[in-house]
Amino acid sequence: MGYIVRIQLSMIAKNMTQDARISSRIDPDLKKKSEAILAEIGIKPSQAITMFYKQIVRQRGLPLDLHIPNDETIKALDEDVSKSKRYTDLDEMFADLETNDTP
Repeated sequence: MGYIVRIQLSMIAKNMTQDARISSRIDPDLKKKSEAILAEIGIKPSQAITMFYKQIVRQRGLPLDLHIPNDETIKALDEDVSKSKRYTDLDEMFADLETNDTP
């Protein structure tokens, strides 16, 4: 029986050198929504975390654009886009831009 235990421990030790475990707390709703999106694109949560960590190493920092927006950006984000002019295609949009171009 001691021999079996020794084999199991060595297998556990071997696996421990191949994988590291991460444990964290996260909002359950955020977890559910995120995992649904990951499942839709065929990625397991552990694979997504690995991808995130690889990008941290590659970029030598967080792979996110984290900043506080300036006043102009905040104003643009607060604009009511439902009242914006709509176009059916790019040609229509560029034609409108050319005719309404004010220097």
